[in-house]
Amino acid sequence: MIVERIAKADVPFYRPPLPVEESAGVHPEILTLMKQCWAEEASERPSFFDVAKVLKVVNKGKSVFLYLLNIYAL
Repeated sequence: MIVERIAKADVPFYRPPLPVEESAGVHPEILTLMKQCWAEEASERPSFFDVAKVLKVVNKGKSVFLYLLNIYAL
């Protein structure tokens, strides 16, 4: 299970495979954001402000909060 592998905190840290095609139903900006958030160095990860900007663009200017609720509902 993915959660168990991540919780083990083996080095290098486990990162689950990501879909490579847009047809997988994941917006390409979200895939990029996920990869950025997984950077080993904290200084290379996006700020919360940058995450919110990407989510707002992906959500076509609508509330980021509503976008997150939609993801959570999946």
